[in-house]
Amino acid sequence: ELHWLTLKVMLPHDAPVLPSATSVFPGAAFEEREVYDLMGIVFTGHPDLRRVFHADDFVGHPLRKDFVPPPPPAVPSFRKEES
Repeated sequence: ELHWLTLKVMLPHDAPVLPSATSVFPGAAFEEREVYDLMGIVFTGHPDLRRVFHADDFVGHPLRKDFVPPPPPAVPSFRKEES
């Protein structure tokens, strides 16, 4: 029989920290890493809490409302010279 669990919690904006559920639900490991990477919620006790989608030196968490995306990289412009 299949069961679903939805957990909703209120966390402080400046220090979003929760205990990891991986000791009870090992399958939660990837999802907790994803939430950490995109939302910045830290799961204490997680065995391997690191970014999933972004490089380790990426600054910020893109799904947070206060995230300001970095400016796009400069693209060189080319001009065709008339002869």
